Amino acid sequence: MEVVTMPPDPADRIRIHPLGEGAWRVCDTSVSPNDAESVLAYVERKGERYRVTWVRGGRSAVSFESLDDILRAAAARVNAETSRRRKPVTIAHRPPLAAI
Repeated sequence: MEVVTMPPDPADRIRIHPLGEGAWRVCDTSVSPNDAESVLAYVERKGERYRVTWVRGGRSAVSFESLDDILRAAAARVNAETSRRRKPVTIAHRPPLAAI
C-alpha cells in the first residue's frame, strides 16, 4: 500500500498578531520572527472594513470585510510564492540551425 501525504497547508503558517487598538500584523510562522520576511502585511480597521498593506510579495493596499478573508488572502499569497520557488523545468537544448 502506498502512503500519500498532503503538502502542508499554507493557512496553518499564517498568524495575525495584535499591535494595538484596531491594528494587526500578519506573519508567516515558517520564517524566523527575527527575520523581516516573516511579516506579510499590516492591517488597520477602518470603520467596518480592514485595510491591509501587503509588505511581502509586492506592495499593495487592499480592503477586506473580515480577518478570516485576510487569512485566506495571506495563505493564497504564501502558496503562490511557494509555487514560484520551484526549480524551473529544463528545456531541451538543440544546436543552432547554422551548426547543422
